[in-house]
Amino acid sequence: MQIELEQGSLGWHEHRAKYRNASESGAVMGVSPYQTPRELWESKNGIGKKFVGNVATDYGIAMEPKALAKLEELLDVKLEPTVFVDGEYSASLDGFMTNHDRSVMVEIKCPYQKQQSKLWQTASAGDIPEHYYWQMVHQQMVSKAERCYFFVYIDYHTYKIIPMLRNQGDTEKLRAAWDDFYANPPEPKFQNRDDLIPLAEEYTALKVAADEANKKLKEIETKLKQSCEVSSVAGNVQIQTISKKGTIDYKSIPDIAEADLESYRKPTTTYQKVTIK
Repeated sequence: MQIELEQGSLGWHEHRAKYRNASESGAVMGVSPYQTPRELWESKNGIGKKFVGNVATDYGIAMEPKALAKLEELLDVKLEPTVFVDGEYSASLDGFMTNHDRSVMVEIKCPYQKQQSKLWQTASAGDIPEHYYWQMVHQQMVSKAERCYFFVYIDYHTYKIIPMLRNQGDTEKLRAAWDDFYANPPEPKFQNRDDLIPLAEEYTALKVAADEANKKLKEIETKLKQSCEVSSVAGNVQIQTISKKGTIDYKSIPDIAEADLESYRKPTTTYQKVTIK
């Protein structure tokens, strides 16, 4: 069922909190590079951090109207961002069109890193990244769209369009995964140990102090080395200039049994060492 809801609005965010959403299906299937199943479960139960966007998502949102216009030109259709619901499931489509003889849905991606992105490389090979594939399976399941396209847009002349066919087996697999996600919540990565909190707090305080001390120690050590061109002593601190023979590059030896190993020795290196007597 199609519903009137502006994507990105407060009402849309409130709507998503109540449903099983297409963009979450990659995590449910365990293939999302951005979120584990447990992180998704915590987010949907108000426990974990909520994703609020970044420069890459902001770029994608800003570029989407241009991408949609280009796709309309390529497919010769008029597409509208649309939200669908089907029972417990919801899907927000970047573009959808329906008439008496066909329905079309599209998923648009505008990678911030453009042709340098892994997404572009994958799409250039004619493939849909797995986590986006499951997102589209979800979208197709909810919208009942007959034709589905994955569209990666760089600019007006640079883009990839990949059709996706309906796979009923994958639709059933996705529904089963969502049911299992709620019936058997993903286990947390770490076991919660409240009994160790006092020790953990002590460790944290000592670690912070040690890191700060090590940082200061490195700064002083660098100053000592820079101040001494030859081996020196300052109170109980020695600053030594040490020469060390280079190691033998055995990989370069054609016949090690008869070779003069010294001729293969790497150059001598010089370094400084600060110690307490």
